[in-house]
Amino acid sequence: MADYVSTLTGPQMDAALLDMAEHNSEAYAVGERNGIAVASDDVTYHNNARYYAQIASSQIVGDASSAVRWDTDQSEVLTDAQKAQARENINAASDSDMVKITAQTLTTAQQAQARVNTASNVLVVTTSSFSSLPQTVSNSKITAKHVVLNSVLSNPSAQISDWTVSTSAGSLTISGSISGTTTLTLYLYTTD
Repeated sequence: MADYVSTLTGPQMDAALLDMAEHNSEAYAVGERNGIAVASDDVTYHNNARYYAQIASSQIVGDASSAVRWDTDQSEVLTDAQKAQARENINAASDSDMVKITAQTLTTAQQAQARVNTASNVLVVTTSSFSSLPQTVSNSKITAKHVVLNSVLSNPSAQISDWTVSTSAGSLTISGSISGTTTLTLYLYTTD
């Protein structure tokens, strides 16, 4: 084929190469050219789907009717033994090893208490307008155990990058890079 292609020029060569590519694609994909199985001396023989399917089918040992099939579109229901074998194969925990959490329905009073508990642990701090970092904000309610839950810039075109917030008793410090001028609202949370 290479000698034939090398004697062609221009559009003839393009057409021949396209035809060869289409036939090789079919050979690699399904192991056929123009509907005929590729021969064992063909370069595509050991590298196509048909070849690998033949290899796989020859590897089945025992009764294949009990095996879980992966080459069909049918969903399969696994037996408990098959599930156990699958878990063992990938070293996964069994159902009995898992802690299962079920959702619970809270009463209206419990929901109200949960809101109070959450609200009492959230501190909202807004900075003055700034255009450089670091910035320190003083607030007697801030503790070293506060962490940032969320933050909101007042100026959407301002950007703070590579920023960190460190907290200590009575203050927090914002470090990083800023472009633009903005105020920053921080929602701080503590487990205290």
